[in-house]
Amino acid sequence: MIPEKERISNWLAVVFSSPVDQKVSEIFYFDFKDNQFFSILVMDYFLFDENWSIDPSTVTSYTREELFVLADRMKRIETNDESILYIPPKGITDEEQIGEAILEFLETNQMDLSTASVWLPSDENSSITFNIDEPENEVLNSKVVKKKWWKFW
Repeated sequence: MIPEKERISNWLAVVFSSPVDQKVSEIFYFDFKDNQFFSILVMDYFLFDENWSIDPSTVTSYTREELFVLADRMKRIETNDESILYIPPKGITDEEQIGEAILEFLETNQMDLSTASVWLPSDENSSITFNIDEPENEVLNSKVVKKKWWKFW
């Protein structure tokens, strides 16, 4: 088992080495309220309707608790909650520079790795399945039109 400090450093190394101009598939954050690093996959937005309820046509490997945490954080991001910090990718390829970027980030944001953690789903191979083939699913079809996050694309 990887010690939490090392897990956080590895997680931040992935963030800071991610290309800046890459199409967004995963967005990285820190939650000061829960003292956790976390990410949101673009596909996670498909889990919820406009009221942050789980869409009934969706099957996911996330647990109920994970869905609750995810919805809470996504709501807070949408309302620009100051306790959620966006962590931008930097596209750094040199390991030494990545290490320096991690230290600078932790110092600038006054983060203590001994008390922080990384939020990871219980199933590392998270999946989402949507039932969109049923034309009689009028509820689902009406929800697709209402979702504000579609503007993201």
